[in-house]
Amino acid sequence: SFNFPRYSRVIGPFFLLAAACWLLREGWPWRVTLTGRDGRLLSNVSAPSVIDVAVIGLAFLVSLHAKQVHWQKMTGDGATWRNLLSDPDIAAVARSVDSEPVRFATVAAYHALPPMALLAYDLEMADGYSPLYTRRYHEFWSEVIRPLRNIDPFIEGFHEWGSRIYLHHPQKPGEEECAVVPFARWYNLDLLSLANVGYLVSDKPVDDPRLQWLNQGWRERRRAAWDALSRPQRLAGYFAGRNTGRARYIYRNPEALPRFFLCGEVQSLAHREELFHVLVTMSITELAHRVLVERDSNPGLADGPLGLSTGTVRVLAYDTDYAKLEVETLGPAILMASYQYYPHWTWQVNGHSVPAFPADGTFVGLHLVAAGKFAIELAFKAPYRLFPPPQGPLRVVSLGRGKVD
Repeated sequence: SFNFPRYSRVIGPFFLLAAACWLLREGWPWRVTLTGRDGRLLSNVSAPSVIDVAVIGLAFLVSLHAKQVHWQKMTGDGATWRNLLSDPDIAAVARSVDSEPVRFATVAAYHALPPMALLAYDLEMADGYSPLYTRRYHEFWSEVIRPLRNIDPFIEGFHEWGSRIYLHHPQKPGEEECAVVPFARWYNLDLLSLANVGYLVSDKPVDDPRLQWLNQGWRERRRAAWDALSRPQRLAGYFAGRNTGRARYIYRNPEALPRFFLCGEVQSLAHREELFHVLVTMSITELAHRVLVERDSNPGLADGPLGLSTGTVRVLAYDTDYAKLEVETLGPAILMASYQYYPHWTWQVNGHSVPAFPADGTFVGLHLVAAGKFAIELAFKAPYRLFPPPQGPLRVVSLGRGKVD
């Protein structure tokens, strides 16, 4: 990955502590004795044991302030694991998109709302904590948060560690404390739409007219029920983690592009740096119709329109490493899939293997050379996988009104 700063912070103090413990136990023979007035021995303990008790007591006293802060957050803000991982508003939205290929992201992510918490709702995330992913995606996400980088140039968790692929909260004075998130000032919504981010979750209101707030009303009803409890009932509720949590604001992004869609125009760029420079300037309309390709990865496509007039993509089944599609086009097209590009993706078009290529810098593109109807399957088959993955139920998208598993 990027580096190992926490090891350097821990290893030195660990060996110092180990050496100190050895000296106390082996090199310090002093003992502490207590005797009564009559000279009778009351206690005889080693000096290291006394020091141990003193250090533990000191640590406990120092921790009292942190415990007080945590208690205030638990009682005042409802900052508990139960509220974080069992939020009824998020759970209701998760049920509504159960079989829809769509991603979520967390806004202004920090400790009050860690992105990985949404995995508890079985949601697919565009962001999160990941120590291993492609450099392409790191470069793409760097453009997603470019407006924030212009305000707060160095984000430790992203630029140094690399593992925190978040919609970060700025740390710059004046930007750090804000009641409402200025979304367009911090992030690029068009690139998130390209990545199939259809929903955003925040613990603060978000200011962007393109987003639709989904007010489920669960928290208001829970708050009213909580306020009606007696004081002893509330005290018991605090310890059980049933007090009302802080508000979660859920927004729908109606401009999010589907997980799979057709494009009818190609633009080749000399290298990836130039590609991302162009990508960040494109509108959502341009992103939906034009594919950017590096010249070294171009499968022989000429710049300009391909001849696509219209087409449809029907998702018959999908999972995180598999999809089955039915595609119909009236001309040559690029089928886009917003998965991170890896060479281990395999594509079958009408039963024949077809190579894919990196599109828009980090995603997957497939060239459909002529008009027609295509049965397409894609699967991720890593050669280093020793055992086949467990066969769970696929998400099957029904062709009717609802969706089923």
